[in-house]
Amino acid sequence: MKTVCQITMFRVFNYGSALQTYALSRTVESLGHRCLTIDYVGQAGPRQGLPWRNPPALARALLSRLVYLRRDRAYDAFLRAETRLTRPYASFAEMAADPPEADVYMTGSDQTFNPQWSGGDPAYFLGFVPADRRAAVRKISYASSFAVSALPPEMRERYRAALSDYDALSVREESGVALIRDLTGQAATWCCDPTLLLDRAQWAELAAKAKRRPKRPYLLVYIMAYMVNPYPQADRVIDELAHALGLDVVYLNGRRQDLGKPRSTVNKSASPYEFVDLFLNASFIVTSSFHGAVFSLHSGKPFIALTEADPRKDSRLRALLRRVGAERHAVPVPIPDDFHVGDPARFAPPAEGYDAPMRAFADASREWLRRAVEGADAK
Repeated sequence: MKTVCQITMFRVFNYGSALQTYALSRTVESLGHRCLTIDYVGQAGPRQGLPWRNPPALARALLSRLVYLRRDRAYDAFLRAETRLTRPYASFAEMAADPPEADVYMTGSDQTFNPQWSGGDPAYFLGFVPADRRAAVRKISYASSFAVSALPPEMRERYRAALSDYDALSVREESGVALIRDLTGQAATWCCDPTLLLDRAQWAELAAKAKRRPKRPYLLVYIMAYMVNPYPQADRVIDELAHALGLDVVYLNGRRQDLGKPRSTVNKSASPYEFVDLFLNASFIVTSSFHGAVFSLHSGKPFIALTEADPRKDSRLRALLRRVGAERHAVPVPIPDDFHVGDPARFAPPAEGYDAPMRAFADASREWLRRAVEGADAK
């Protein structure tokens, strides 16, 4: 049994980040190894100060903190209950001075290679591994995401040097394979996001721990507008669906504009358990999130995936849908003015579902991970 120590972005209070951390930990342990997750809080940054000189803004900020307090506590409790965490590290320097011990160091999934999010932070490239131990350990990347098709010129050399020191590399998008080949000449493998490594039954086990559930059938809306902003056209699509299907609407996170709408609820404090449960039990789903699409696929329910129309921008969601043959669910953003839902049944999965291609992708990715951890893919 090896000790595998993963570093990933999960202290940003994002459901997908927490669940991919859990899924990768659980998968590594299912392979017979021990998995530790580095409790790196450096990338989360300090909380923004309060706008004391602007009373209306101050009131909104205080209310927001109260609303999110329950969510943040539930998020932290989930991570402590479902993963093995190291001691907290506040900076790369602190980690380099006293790194956790392991046989394998792994850059975990999510946007750890994204220059906009990681900023080239050497922690995510395993730069803290002591030079005098390098020959005795393995450095691997599992399904790390660049989320861009090209790097800023000023970062290319830094990325080239860091990535060249890995023993095995896998990425979360097909475009990342080409990026690594261009930067280093090395071969990389396209592996699935960790949340696809677990099947629907395994996610249902986690969802069973949810404490709150809607009482009536519902349309679930999970839109992360800071990534892909489909508004205001998305409001029309949601209204059409709710009317056609006779469903309540649950806005997961949601906006201020969604508060008080008829037959709707804005849920800003769901735990990761409740997040999974909401997806698995929804009657229909509208999402612009990569992990929202993953859990829509796991649910087996009809869904719409709002995807960035510009192919030069974030390609993660489109690549996922293409890989499992689910392109029928994609609706481009900006949503065309002449787009109408029509018959919602056209967004249902095909009769055979997506389980077979999802399972094939997961099985190949799990095998890559096993070989990378055990050294079968050494240089």
